[in-house]
Amino acid sequence: MLRFVAALAAVVGAAPEVVLHVGPHKCGSTTIEAATLVHRFISTSLASADGFAMTVGFPGEFRSAKNHANLAGALLEPDTLSQPAWVWFVAWARGALARGKRLFLSSENFASVAALPAKTQLLISTLRMIGFGKLRVVIVHRRCYEKLQSEHSEQFLADYRTRADVSEYLPIVDWVTQREPYAENKFGQTVMLRAHFERLGAEVSVLDIHRVPPSDFVATFVCEHMRAASTCGQLRAHPNSAKVGKKNARPRGAALLVDVIYGAAAQRGMARLSCPRALQALYALGADWRPELAIQARCLSEPELARVWRFTAAEEADLLRRPLSALEASELRKDFDAKAGGFCSANVSAVLASVAWAKPLAIALKRGSEMD
Repeated sequence: MLRFVAALAAVVGAAPEVVLHVGPHKCGSTTIEAATLVHRFISTSLASADGFAMTVGFPGEFRSAKNHANLAGALLEPDTLSQPAWVWFVAWARGALARGKRLFLSSENFASVAALPAKTQLLISTLRMIGFGKLRVVIVHRRCYEKLQSEHSEQFLADYRTRADVSEYLPIVDWVTQREPYAENKFGQTVMLRAHFERLGAEVSVLDIHRVPPSDFVATFVCEHMRAASTCGQLRAHPNSAKVGKKNARPRGAALLVDVIYGAAAQRGMARLSCPRALQALYALGADWRPELAIQARCLSEPELARVWRFTAAEEADLLRRPLSALEASELRKDFDAKAGGFCSANVSAVLASVAWAKPLAIALKRGSEMD
């Protein structure tokens, strides 16, 4: 039996490996996907010099840098085996193995697949049956409090949400306090993902986004986590070649105005609204600088803020697999306190009771209700 296990380990060790980047959401995934999958120099070098099979050919609605989300989507469907993206994946993986290629998969949506252990196991067992060896999973870590604020911005403030249901909007204070499932999922997310994949036998590495300068983010991913030596050397020698120009962060600066817009729309019984248009109208009227239009804020309660802090500190220690040092805890707390203002929302009742706001809101909502 021991000889069989040793022999199996030797075979797995000799077989091409699979590198799976699982995100999660709001942790630099767009940058990584764009750099590795569609950046001409980097993707070509990964394929030709480092032996990775690279593709953006999965069938489905997601194109270009987001293409691998089609495979993640197939895994989330009940009938995964009949999904076009899954069928295509199996054929592509077999072809890659026949050419002796390492496999690379990258999508923040793979983090959602982890919530379905049977589907993660299906992916891993299929790769094993095809003949691939070690699975290395890469998770990018972002601190809980930053991730919560960024997720809220993406969900409710994004410009691409041209028309939205007014009843679905939640200011960040309520979004966190009411234990919205999408918000709750961010508490301890990195540690849970790491534990999930380690239980399935994968080798897991965590790229801590806070410990890497933005200018070195792509190179660190390629060098330390993909372990693509040739491409790494090129990126280190020519740092500018790693620039991908991809950003989808949503600034929190507009959050209070957005709270006001949706609150006023709800009071007037509006069903749908183009928030970007309404926001542009308020900016044109000076709502972001006129003293008489200053917005009172209501912030996360002390117990709720303390909860976010406890989860943050606990996860940071869990990732290190040791307690935080006094200096580490102090620096983390300092950064947390500096960004706690992002957990504040507008006191909409006070705004709606203000005479100064009546005309600007009427104009903004009229603009926001206009059809294309």
